Formats: sequence, C-alpha cells, structure tokens
Amino acid sequence: MRIASFFRLAELPFQELRFDVSAAGDPASAPKSERILRAIIDLAHQVRLSVLAIGVADEEAAARLKTLGCDYMQADFKGPAVQPKAFVERYGFSEG
Repeated sequence: MRIASFFRLAELPFQELRFDVSAAGDPASAPKSERILRAIIDLAHQVRLSVLAIGVADEEAAARLKTLGCDYMQADFKGPAVQPKAFVERYGFSEG
C-alpha cells in the first residue's frame, strides 16, 4: 500500500475497517506485531472507523485485541458461523 492510499481512508464512504489478525501470530509474544495492531486500530479510530478483527485465534487473543481497542471480533474458536435463522432460533430473538 502506498502512503497516499492511507489518506484515502478519510475520504471513502465506509464506517468499518476489517483486518485479518491471523497473520500477526500471538501479539503477546511478538511485540512488533502488537505495535502494528495498535497502530492500525488507532489509525482507524482517528478517522472515525470502527475496527473488526477477523481470524481471532482464542480467548487470550480476543482479550488482547480488546485491550488494544478493537471494537469487534470474528472467529470460529467459539463455534462455526450460523445462518441468521439458526441464530434467531438458538438465542430466541425475534423480528419486530
């Protein structure tokens, strides 16, 4: 990504920055990776974007990302994704 591309973040019509954290490994054991994750999250928040981390490995990684300021996380370690109808049936939500 060219530096000029970063400036476009403030101009583009979206509200969320998604990034795959699986390539970062364990942030607790890789200080450089943690600093990069913190910088990405801080940059997104500075331009008023929420942050969604995908590929979160486990509870420990989720807790660390939360500490770094990540707004949302997506992962399969708590179970596979479910279809909307199955989600509603499982958790008892209803439309309306």
